[in-house]
Amino acid sequence: NIHFQCNGFATGVLLLALAWLPGRSMAPLGAAVFAVALNLKQTLLFAVPSATMVVLISAPILQSAVSFSGVFLGIWLPFVKQTDVLLKRLFPFGRGLLHSYWAANIWALIASLDIGASAFTGGESSPSTKGLIGLAEPFVIMPNPSPLGSLCVVIVAMLPALFYLAL
Repeated sequence: NIHFQCNGFATGVLLLALAWLPGRSMAPLGAAVFAVALNLKQTLLFAVPSATMVVLISAPILQSAVSFSGVFLGIWLPFVKQTDVLLKRLFPFGRGLLHSYWAANIWALIASLDIGASAFTGGESSPSTKGLIGLAEPFVIMPNPSPLGSLCVVIVAMLPALFYLAL
């Protein structure tokens, strides 16, 4: 379906950018393509820390930053007065962590633990098993994370890879 074709295209653009970032001569172009990739699909934000580390280590920083910023601003400047609306639509935290299907990620594991803990304690069943989507607070026993808490979990999970890149 078209949703996943869009993901494939955006991922391809991301891979092209990541291939160009480490080189000194291609890094500014890679940074520009990286800005395009991020604006194609906001879920590619996970690559920002790694790409930044690559640029800091092996690319001309100023040229890459100017290239990235120019493309990023060129894309966003026409919408500057609607930035708050755009950010709410791009990052709809009120919809919750889980969909009607569970992606294989840390939140699905925590939801499984919550279901098990609910069953073990005899408490109310977890709303994450009811097929509802958009639950901002899907857990009964486990703590419901805030957007900032989720970001912290993601950053902590990335730290080993970022340290490895820095070596």
